[in-house]
Amino acid sequence: MTRSSTIPGSMSIRLRFTIALTLLGVLLFGGYAVFAYGWEVDDLRNATEREVLTLGRSLATSLGNALRDRQGADIDETLHALESLEPKIYVHVHDVDAHEIAHSKGEPVDGEVERLARRAATSAQEAIELGERRYVYAAPLTSDSGEVIGAIVVARVIDDLRADLGRTRDRLIVVVLAFVAVTLVTGILLGTAYITRPLATVLDGITHVRAGDFKSRVPLARRDEIGALTDEFNAMVATLGEARQRIDQETEARLRLERGLQDIDKMVTIGQLSAGLAHEIGSPLQVLSGRASALATRSTDPETRRQAEIL
Repeated sequence: MTRSSTIPGSMSIRLRFTIALTLLGVLLFGGYAVFAYGWEVDDLRNATEREVLTLGRSLATSLGNALRDRQGADIDETLHALESLEPKIYVHVHDVDAHEIAHSKGEPVDGEVERLARRAATSAQEAIELGERRYVYAAPLTSDSGEVIGAIVVARVIDDLRADLGRTRDRLIVVVLAFVAVTLVTGILLGTAYITRPLATVLDGITHVRAGDFKSRVPLARRDEIGALTDEFNAMVATLGEARQRIDQETEARLRLERGLQDIDKMVTIGQLSAGLAHEIGSPLQVLSGRASALATRSTDPETRRQAEIL
């Protein structure tokens, strides 16, 4: 009867090592993925904000000059050209009272645009805000003397940026999952080759020793901790075999001594029995011999003396 290599209900060393390595890798790799995704978000936001600011300031200058010179055709031409170049960017031009003068197609005026245009015209300061689906930049339009004559609002839709971030997130998730799968498979294969199989060989050797076989050795030659364990195990089995042989020899000698003592005891018993029997038989004979001698000496009858002498 042999023991199983693992205790029922327990987790093998191979699986523990693989899970620990996988969790460590997920912690490190996943943490890096989270930070990388955050860096990507910040980079896209900063790049988009710089893009909106640069474009908005350039448009504020050119459209401010056109509004000052009352050249509405130039404003419409600029917006039309921008629509073909930057379809994700929409421009709204307002007068000083925040009334709309012109805007890009596809982006109607809403409450947020009107609010930012009015604030830019009133405060004469630029501002940029990030909404749920767009970056919005607002700036005042001024004349050569610095008088506010209107406001411009530039809206940059960020749906494409959200899609890029989504694809980046999906790629990072796939990479992390692939790392987990590769780590699990590699850990199980390496654990089987370097831990499970060598330990199974050692356990098989232990089973032979438990069965009383002190001549078998574990055939495992490795230059690592398990190899050192195997060498020590084989040395221990050799020592146990020698000790077992000495014990067998001493047991055999003790049995021979016991058999010799038993034979001596039997001879002593027989001698004592013989001496007792001789004593018990000799005493009556001595009495008879004494009485016969006395009878032969004292009797006057020749026949009686002859029989007494025979005794």
